[in-house]
Amino acid sequence: MVLLSIGLLLWPGLPSFASGLTNVASSAVMANKRVYVIDVRTEGEWAKGHIQDAILIPYDQIKERIVEVTTNKSASIALYCRSGRRTKIARESLLKLGYQNVEDLGSLKEAKQKLGISP
Repeated sequence: MVLLSIGLLLWPGLPSFASGLTNVASSAVMANKRVYVIDVRTEGEWAKGHIQDAILIPYDQIKERIVEVTTNKSASIALYCRSGRRTKIARESLLKLGYQNVEDLGSLKEAKQKLGISP
C-alpha cells in the first residue's frame, strides 16, 4: 500500500481554482490559502502519474481514511480521479461525513488545468 505523504499537499494560492467554482474557492481557501488535494484513483493509476504531492486515497476508502489527512470538517479538500466519476462518489461520502468544503476537480487533466499545473 502506498503510504500517504505526511507532508500532505498544502497547495498555496490556487489562482485559477479560486475563481468561484464552489465553497473551496470561498472563505476557507482565502483564509489559509491551503487545500488538501486527494487522488481517489487506484494505486496502479497513481503509479502511472499523479499531481506532485497529492495524497492517494482510493475513493472506496475515503470514508475510513480521510482522518489520516484531516479531521477539520471545514478544511478545503479537492478531489480528482481518471474521468470524474469516482470524485463524485468520494465527494458525496465526505459531505455525508460533515466535510463542508469539498471540490470535485474531475479528471487528472481537468485538475491540472484548474490548479494551474502544466500537463
